[in-house]
Amino acid sequence: MPELGDEALDASRQKWEAANVSSYELRYQKVCECHREMPSDTIVTVERGDIVRVRFDREDFLDEVPVPPERL
Repeated sequence: MPELGDEALDASRQKWEAANVSSYELRYQKVCECHREMPSDTIVTVERGDIVRVRFDREDFLDEVPVPPERL
């Protein structure tokens, strides 16, 4: 018998696939020792299943800081 979390995950996957989303961005914040007082948001751009761009967004920077392509 599947776990309750598995059923919720399966239902969410079905909704995602039905929406037929091919490109999207996600934003998350990782808190680490190096920037504990001012963590940056990481923004990931996905196009057709491939990560095509990653950048950092911090309140103390005027512009977003791109991640070099070799580090994607």
